[in-house]
Amino acid sequence: MYRIIRFKGGVYKFDELVEYLDDVGGLLIQEDRLHINRGSYFISQELQVIMIVPSAEVKHLIFLARNIKGEIEEEVSLEEKDEVEMFRFLILHNFICQTNSWVSLSRLKELMEFSNHGEDLIGLDLPDGLVPDLRKSLDSMCSLELLDKRDNQGTTEYRIKIKEE
Repeated sequence: MYRIIRFKGGVYKFDELVEYLDDVGGLLIQEDRLHINRGSYFISQELQVIMIVPSAEVKHLIFLARNIKGEIEEEVSLEEKDEVEMFRFLILHNFICQTNSWVSLSRLKELMEFSNHGEDLIGLDLPDGLVPDLRKSLDSMCSLELLDKRDNQGTTEYRIKIKEE
């Protein structure tokens, strides 16, 4: 099972938390950065991040957050539709990761039908009706910079966003 949690803290060693999240099969959904300035002087930068984490990893994530001068809010209240959308993102993200390349919407649907929408894969109990509009979810993931999107000879394809160093 997975949980939606929020990290609050500074940017100090935040990349370690992101790497750990990726290693355990979690997903960073939203990252908000607050820059604090006094006049023309930069004072600090704060982060608020919403992520989906395997339930078994929450305690380790809390420990890791403390080590990087942050804190974890375990009970994040979201509207049900937003929570469903986040879990849909996780399902889609997992399928696209498995392909390790560009994937079309039709190919993604085939993968999901073959594995019964991925509920068994990630331990979620989502009814079939909650994954009706994949294109809308995929486009939302692109706007959140979780995915890249391209047109390949008239077919829209998606892949996991490649981070530039």
